[in-house]
Amino acid sequence: MTASLPAADSRDNRRIALAIFAGSLALLWPFYSSHDVYGLDVRFAYFVQEMLRTGPTLYPHNSIGPYPDYPGTSTWILAALARLSGGYSAALAFLPSAICAAATVAVTWRIGALHSRAYGSAAALLLLATLEFLMNARAISLDSYIMFFASLGFYLAAAADQRQVAPPLAWLLLLVGMASMVRGPIGGVLVTGVASSALLANRQWRDFLIFGTGAAVVIAALFLAWLGIAYLEGGSEFVDLTLSFQVGNRFGDPDSALDFYFFSALGSYALSYPLAVIALAAIVASSLAHRRAPPTALLGTIAWLLIVILGMSIPGTKKGRYILAAAPAMALLAGVIFTGFGQYRFPRLRRAVQLALVALPWVILPMLLALLLSLDRGELVRTLALQSNVLAAIALAALWGILALLALRRWSGQRQSLAILAIAAATILCVKYVVEEPGQARHYSSRAFIDQVERFRHEQGPFALGFFAVGPDYDDLNYLVALNSPEHPRYFASLSQLAAASAPPPGILIMPASRAAEFQQQYRGQWREIARGRLGHKHCVAVQLQEDRPAQP
Repeated sequence: MTASLPAADSRDNRRIALAIFAGSLALLWPFYSSHDVYGLDVRFAYFVQEMLRTGPTLYPHNSIGPYPDYPGTSTWILAALARLSGGYSAALAFLPSAICAAATVAVTWRIGALHSRAYGSAAALLLLATLEFLMNARAISLDSYIMFFASLGFYLAAAADQRQVAPPLAWLLLLVGMASMVRGPIGGVLVTGVASSALLANRQWRDFLIFGTGAAVVIAALFLAWLGIAYLEGGSEFVDLTLSFQVGNRFGDPDSALDFYFFSALGSYALSYPLAVIALAAIVASSLAHRRAPPTALLGTIAWLLIVILGMSIPGTKKGRYILAAAPAMALLAGVIFTGFGQYRFPRLRRAVQLALVALPWVILPMLLALLLSLDRGELVRTLALQSNVLAAIALAALWGILALLALRRWSGQRQSLAILAIAAATILCVKYVVEEPGQARHYSSRAFIDQVERFRHEQGPFALGFFAVGPDYDDLNYLVALNSPEHPRYFASLSQLAAASAPPPGILIMPASRAAEFQQQYRGQWREIARGRLGHKHCVAVQLQEDRPAQP
């Protein structure tokens, strides 16, 4: 154990952390956002709209009933914010994730500041330069809650060890309970694993056993309570679905690769994860060369990273956001390169990484210029960028390169490292805000298609709405969220199901463009096309369908 910080330093650190939180929130919260939500955000947006229309429910509801994969906690939060502010908006929906992300940046700084403020600053900047972190900070993300709870649990355990006091087990169990309320059992397990990594690294065996046992009881009790609520929501059938979604589907996939996250995260969690891998290799090599174990603080951080990645490698379903709770650990490990940690000083490695960050924009610039010259052709260009986006990216890359060169010449030591990291983080933030987000909004916008269909429905109708081979609970939600009305469309998985429907078919049918030829062949002249466009990830066609059914083959 090390001596605790003087009281004045602790107060100063709290003020600095609060300032970091406020600054990070201003950077991360898209309070100006007016574009439509897309991707996974659409599902959560529909949950909120449905709760505002029908009243509070303990599980979120989609277009076909209660949804078993998540408790209703985050939906309650968003619905409450919407009621307080007078209505739902994308900017408001992103606020809780932005708060959790900004708080995580501040907690990451505090974890690093237990060693030195420079180390905490490097880790905070690296976290702000992490792509998956930014994506979840500016989205409706349940994993952002878990990341914050996990990092706060680690900090509470690590700070208690440094001050030579008992870890606050009651607070740690409260964090486990809050994570379980938001994300279900998997959220509680992740927070338990991260907090346990600090206790194990500090060899607090008794506290670890007490905390682990208490966490298991909290997770089990809350899950049983949610199963009871599930029974009230939808009976035994919904209980089975909840068990399958929150427990059963997490395991048992024989084709899942254990090493998935070790490689996929190199891109999605850049810059921090690739640099964390380099730092970890340097720490291990130095420890072996000098025959000494890393200090407990670093061991805890390494354990934090491995517990999350290995733990989330067990479930069959794997997505980048599932290991978001490890992002602060990645940033803390990568920060060792730039500021050192105890006996670990890597001046040559630091110089090489800094030069790589200075050289990176000059490598990117020719690639962007080549892309600009090819703007008249190629699906990649049409998908990812318009001319204004590429020009903005070129300007930002050039600015990054120039400022990084100035920092390299003007400063030295830790100031130089932090300046280069700050420039890199600021550039990545600007690229996301100025290039990536506007491009994504244009690419995934369904507004023109929906407006065209709705204009026809109301001017020529009214017509009932149906979906063929679209949804439920996927691309169809883009349409329903845009309507923000109590629409209950009918869904048809096949043309035979549509033909055999007992009720008259819907007046308007939306289908994937790839299935239009199949539909046309069976229905021949009993329809007319009214719109084509994008609906979420699909190119779709909307047709007016007559009530006469096709002849059965």
